Amino acid sequence: MNSKISITVLLGIATLSLCAISSSVQAKNQTNSPEYKEAYQCAIENLRDGGEPGSAAGFCVGNSRDPSKTEEQAYADAERDFKAGKGSAAATASACPFAYATYEANGSRSDDFQEGLLTFKTLSEIAPWMGSRDINFFDSAGQPIPATTVNQWFSPGGKYGHLKVSNAARKACSKQQVGK
Repeated sequence: MNSKISITVLLGIATLSLCAISSSVQAKNQTNSPEYKEAYQCAIENLRDGGEPGSAAGFCVGNSRDPSKTEEQAYADAERDFKAGKGSAAATASACPFAYATYEANGSRSDDFQEGLLTFKTLSEIAPWMGSRDINFFDSAGQPIPATTVNQWFSPGGKYGHLKVSNAARKACSKQQVGK
């Protein structure tokens, strides 16, 4: 009878251990998700611009919806890092994470008859293509860059109604990233 109780107790402990390991792995995966990275960067921007601790959800999401658990974790991590002095340095270092962008051209006239995957190395190369095409932006690690970040790099006023590289991008990005 005691052996049945010991086996039941051991199985219970093993189950709890597996659950703990699973949630730990899931938490690590969340910090690598685009949702987490975008929320973290937005929270750092909010704090850098003078936002109060705890105000990131209102700044980043607004009243449109409640933030997800991943976003809440990113906000908390950003506040912790910002208080420790890591956030402002990280935000400055990653002020312009752009490394390259890609677009799948279909060979039409609007694509200058180019076909296949086009890779852009500078923001100036991309600006005329923005607005009417689905362009994917990546950092040097090959991770996608959030749309909230990309949208800050372009503004209206380019030739023929195209977008142009914004002044904010010219300040935050290197000359190699901006291009001509």
